Amino acid sequence: MKRLLAVCAVLSVVTLGGCAQPSPPATLTQATHTQYQALPDFDDSEQVETDPGRLAELQTLLEKYDPAAASGEPCPGGISTRLELEWSDGTRELLQTETCGAETPQFVTELTDLIASWR
Repeated sequence: MKRLLAVCAVLSVVTLGGCAQPSPPATLTQATHTQYQALPDFDDSEQVETDPGRLAELQTLLEKYDPAAASGEPCPGGISTRLELEWSDGTRELLQTETCGAETPQFVTELTDLIASWR
């Protein structure tokens, strides 16, 4: 009986130890994006990005900055970028940024350029 209890105790510790493992960080699985600028014939179509290399580049940019703190301010001639992000853990985020000349935060400039390079 003591041997059975010892085996059960060891199995419990092993099982619980497995539960304590941290989950891997979420990764981007999809980014739906649009850009808009008040210019004739500007392509403002919605596009879906699933290329792992491009998503990794976008995720690196998002991790480098605090996107919530730097959305930018709209102004005439600026570019609006809208991103719907889907993560591997099932969460979704919406991010919208605006460029406005020299007043544009560095994150917004880099994000705008990255998304424009995909279009």
